[in-house]
Amino acid sequence: MLFEELPVELIAEVLGELDLPSLITVSYLSKRLQLVASDSSLNPWRRPILTDLRARNYTVTLKHLSVRSTVPRQNWVEILSLAPPSFLLFEATLPNLKDKEWEECFNRRFLPSWKRWRKDGSWKEAFLK
Repeated sequence: MLFEELPVELIAEVLGELDLPSLITVSYLSKRLQLVASDSSLNPWRRPILTDLRARNYTVTLKHLSVRSTVPRQNWVEILSLAPPSFLLFEATLPNLKDKEWEECFNRRFLPSWKRWRKDGSWKEAFLK
């Protein structure tokens, strides 16, 4: 039996055990692996991303993850909520998220009273302040 013939849930579990550089490489090996990797309900990216964030391992791969089309956007809510400000402001390439996703990032990261920073701007501007 070939690896790609396994059920998608099992493939996603295996992909979730890889480190980020390996997962990026594997996600571009075939159309089926790309579909599994980009499926937001399976989300094999979550575990390697959280592992790197918890280990404070801010590699080039994590810094430029937003340019990868196979990474579901929901992962960026966690990255923006957990990563240190210096990484987000000076090192990471930030994704194009919807205003609602920026609002969720803001709500996860900051105290409710800090919403006054938003004023008339967007949630992204408030988050980056």
